[in-house]
Amino acid sequence: MAATCRTCKAPVVWVEMASTGKRNPLDAEPRDDGNVMIRADGKAVVVPQWSGMPDWPTERYVSHFSTCPDANSFRRA
Repeated sequence: MAATCRTCKAPVVWVEMASTGKRNPLDAEPRDDGNVMIRADGKAVVVPQWSGMPDWPTERYVSHFSTCPDANSFRRA
């Protein structure tokens, strides 16, 4: 689901993480250095850069938590 970050207003895509079932925001634009893939079922998986996958089957994304200038405001104590 496309949306915008509530603090920095950057475009994000909300996805459900396959491993945890939690929803997380990704930067909306794919990046060559991304480590998150969205599977055909719409769930996201983290794939380390060193995983040995030279040709990724889908576009790669980056967690918005790692790029948002206001990320500290989302961290829980």
